[in-house]
Amino acid sequence: MVLTTNGVLGGLLQEDDGKTSAQRFTSEDGVANVRGRVLGGSSMINVGFYSKPDDQFYNEFGMHSDMDAGRISDSKGQLSAGAIGSPQLIFLSGVGPLPYLLSHKVRVVSQNADVGNFMTDNPCNIINIVVPFALAPSVGQVVGIISDFNYIEPFSRPLSSGSLRLVSSADIKVNPTVRFNYFKDPKDLSRCLRGTRLLSGMLKTNAMEGLKFEYLEGAEGFTFLGPSLPRNLANDASMEMFSRSTLMTFWHYHGGCLVGKVVDVDLRVVGTNSLRVVDGSILNTSPGTNP
Repeated sequence: MVLTTNGVLGGLLQEDDGKTSAQRFTSEDGVANVRGRVLGGSSMINVGFYSKPDDQFYNEFGMHSDMDAGRISDSKGQLSAGAIGSPQLIFLSGVGPLPYLLSHKVRVVSQNADVGNFMTDNPCNIINIVVPFALAPSVGQVVGIISDFNYIEPFSRPLSSGSLRLVSSADIKVNPTVRFNYFKDPKDLSRCLRGTRLLSGMLKTNAMEGLKFEYLEGAEGFTFLGPSLPRNLANDASMEMFSRSTLMTFWHYHGGCLVGKVVDVDLRVVGTNSLRVVDGSILNTSPGTNP
């Protein structure tokens, strides 16, 4: 499923009638999410941001930086079903932990205890405000730095991870269960709190003044859609409650078939001769654009 700028989020937010390209699921963490509908019109969802990683990125997750399409195309089979679909299909193909596969009556091809593990999603907290004028829908295309608020946060991958497990070995259209274990590592929660406090600082800049409502009594302020920021931003307990209650995904989940665990440095599934996985399931971190 490739989304265009016009209505980019529409495909991700539309109701799931069983025929849409995006298939809804809710992780065991209770966070609503979507995936590409395997064998139903799509394999994965790509909003169409493309970039080439640098050598450091390749080194961090153990892949050759000189990997190219020609090197991959010699494979007899290439799996690219996304971070939900690929580990699901690998399980159903008979690669995974022996007792687990036997319990689902799947014929074992190769034992691998790491299939479906190291599932990671970037936690997201969004502050929504209602603006006092008509605003044309759009997506971010240009990033600029204004003079009264200048802060760049280095990208840090989540430290928390979870797992994916089959629900049905008979019907591939049934979503597996997924748990990302958001905030299991307290450092992830601390990062979200720091980011939310930075957003609150941005709301105090001159650039945001035009987005405030003027009320009848003369007071001005933002009108929030959904939960508003805690009054006391220095109170960690209030901020943690806000971060947990507004937790959502930004659809950048990855893992389940990591390089060095499930696939080798040539992206070939360990224990097989010709099957490669080429999608976000092999990554232990999300690239700067989209996995």
